[in-house]
Amino acid sequence: DVIFFPQGTLPALTPEGKMILETPTSLAVAPDGNGGIYPAMVKHGIISDMKARGIKYIHAFGVDNALVKPADPTFVGYCISSNADCGNKVLWKTSPGEKVGVVASKGGKPCIVEYSDISKEMSERRGADGRLVFG
Repeated sequence: DVIFFPQGTLPALTPEGKMILETPTSLAVAPDGNGGIYPAMVKHGIISDMKARGIKYIHAFGVDNALVKPADPTFVGYCISSNADCGNKVLWKTSPGEKVGVVASKGGKPCIVEYSDISKEMSERRGADGRLVFG
């Protein structure tokens, strides 16, 4: 079965963090990003539906990831056998200007920092081994 549900939105912000107006009386909004899938699944009853149908695992990925192997049996199987809450398979960036997000830690929890949200200085920073720090 295929179930469609809408992605959430958040107020659109300038690089300085100010809200953008769409009209003089309404805020502009933007999609809430890849992580928004999880609250949207709860909000629209997808999680409850999955539980009712006995679905225990999902494989979610960004539609713009041309290299992903949907339902990769090795990766999904490894995550299941490791009793992982979630898994994340990534490649190290090939250059500082590559337009991909990076895995980071925020408040002690893993997160993805989008390439557009990282400073030029941070994107170019290299470790003692010469590798990109934020790769």
